[in-house]
Amino acid sequence: MGCMVLGFFEIIQNLPQVVVTLVDGPAFARGLGIISASDIVVVTKNAKFSISETSVGLVPAQIAPFVMKRIALSMARYLMLTGLRFSGERALSIGLANLLVEDGGLDEALRQIKADVNSCAPGANRSTKMILMEMMFCQK
Repeated sequence: MGCMVLGFFEIIQNLPQVVVTLVDGPAFARGLGIISASDIVVVTKNAKFSISETSVGLVPAQIAPFVMKRIALSMARYLMLTGLRFSGERALSIGLANLLVEDGGLDEALRQIKADVNSCAPGANRSTKMILMEMMFCQK
């Protein structure tokens, strides 16, 4: 990806494999950055989220570009400027998560995602990810 300097979240995002993140419990700050850099995110109703940096006097500079590409700018502003804590249901409704499962349902969700991903050609998925990232991060 010629237009990017690679950092932690870029490495996750640019892996040629499909990156699935499962969340059951708290995912604050950098945890939310990992989620935002992932391809598929499954959360439980028990999951809790927050872009908490501003509530402790920090700026969420490292995760902001990834969060903003994952969710709408207006929602990213709201979450970053308030440090609001929110649920797995809310994560799904704003597009941070792809799937919401009952507590204890992560294993079955992962099994189904693996089956779905394995039904696709690895080379096609790898190329699709490259195209999507170029389109999202290299726009002017």
